[in-house]
Amino acid sequence: MVFLSVSRPAGDNHDIFVSSMTIRTLFGRSRMPGTTGTRNAIFMSIAQKESVLQIRYNTSTLHLEDMPLDIGYASERVELQNSLNESFSIGGQSGATQLIVTTPFIDEELLVQLHDINVLMDLNALGEISKTLIVATGKHHFSDFGGWRSGIDKTQAFGDYYGIRLSPGELGGEFAKALFVVSKDGALFYHEILSDLNASFDLEKALVKIAAAHNCYTGKGCH
Repeated sequence: MVFLSVSRPAGDNHDIFVSSMTIRTLFGRSRMPGTTGTRNAIFMSIAQKESVLQIRYNTSTLHLEDMPLDIGYASERVELQNSLNESFSIGGQSGATQLIVTTPFIDEELLVQLHDINVLMDLNALGEISKTLIVATGKHHFSDFGGWRSGIDKTQAFGDYYGIRLSPGELGGEFAKALFVVSKDGALFYHEILSDLNASFDLEKALVKIAAAHNCYTGKGCH
């Protein structure tokens, strides 16, 4: 965590702490703020995006611990472990289009959507795209997801960089329900972060973005 001194209303002496990951998201994920004006801009940006970070689950309201990685930013290559504790990497520039789905729980609705994605991608000749389902903890039960790799973020690197870890409550520490498309040049091309954990992905829109990311790469990047 990073402590920042900012101008506060009279009588308000509470300390404010902002995670370094949030600062990296707001300032290009590499540049730390150095002036009071810039520091104050952090809190303005947080306030403006606060509603975006709220996630509903039944009657509860959760939030994301950090700002999600923005579209157009370079994704980070991170290591995950499968159910056999074998490591594999995800994200970054791999020369292949990557489809990533994160979830706080694996239910029937999610399994149906993974199957539907498989069908749509096969129908549109998008079989070369890698597909990965990622969870935050090892308490989830993995099965055969029909061509999907499954990974556990044991190092917490994925959750830290992509900014989709939930807090607080019974699902605190788990990932939001989200879909990411990473283009061949390693940039985040598209994401959908559901504001309701019981909702479904917009697969029609996702398919358009997947195809665009897969076909736009010329060797000079898509952005």
